[in-house]
Amino acid sequence: MRNIFRLLVVAAIITGSPLGAAQSLDPLLAKLKAAAEAGDAQAQSKLGDAYRAQFDEPNALLWHRKAAAHGVARSQSELGRILMSNANNPITKPEARSPFAAEAMGWYLQAANQGDKPAQLGVGREFEQGKFVKRDYVEAYKWFAVAAEGAGPFAMTTIGAKGARDALLLKMSQDQITEGRKRAAAFTPRPTMVRVESSVPAWVEAIKLQGLSGAEPRRLALINGLTFQKGDQLAVSAGGKWVKIRCLTVGQSSATIAIEGWARPRELKLAPD
Repeated sequence: MRNIFRLLVVAAIITGSPLGAAQSLDPLLAKLKAAAEAGDAQAQSKLGDAYRAQFDEPNALLWHRKAAAHGVARSQSELGRILMSNANNPITKPEARSPFAAEAMGWYLQAANQGDKPAQLGVGREFEQGKFVKRDYVEAYKWFAVAAEGAGPFAMTTIGAKGARDALLLKMSQDQITEGRKRAAAFTPRPTMVRVESSVPAWVEAIKLQGLSGAEPRRLALINGLTFQKGDQLAVSAGGKWVKIRCLTVGQSSATIAIEGWARPRELKLAPD
């Protein structure tokens, strides 16, 4: 039953129709995947959502990242949410949390400035909590107030933003409230280019592609002394620790992997001779 529901969610994502209204999923997915692979940014964003509905986070990140780079606010917002979730996850390695959060805020801000309501709510929460950015109640109020308007009174984001705004107001001085309202009133959605930080820890850098061999569909990649085929999941020694990785693709000159404790899929390329 759970698998059937997930398929219905995927169909609704692809077509934009109500849950259960879409018919056969196979041709829809094939068409969507072809468009995404051809570079259609909106198709890439929907394909990321489809992978997310299947709980395939590495591929969801891969396709949302492609769409986000083309300015799709929905994908920028999803990247912010997923990466911030990883930053707050207790099983994430401590050295990876700050890089996750820095990149998450960059994507969140790009989406928020384009008018994406979930991203605006996310940015407001980060400024209120002050865990990964300096606490700023005025800026938090601004984003909560902006997120609370324009999405319909019964939208979940609107309800959440209004509740967060009103709760925050009780912690603020009159001067802070006045300034927060002033900033919210002056906000105008617009595309912006925020520099997204993406530092890579040494243990991730230590995962290297050492060789490629074989022909499709059994092409092989040699990574840190172990042989991988697409779909294989093994633990490799990297940076003085054991790290579990999953091979997503093996191409002609590179391989893409998912790394446990690191949210972003990583493309490994052979070192030049």
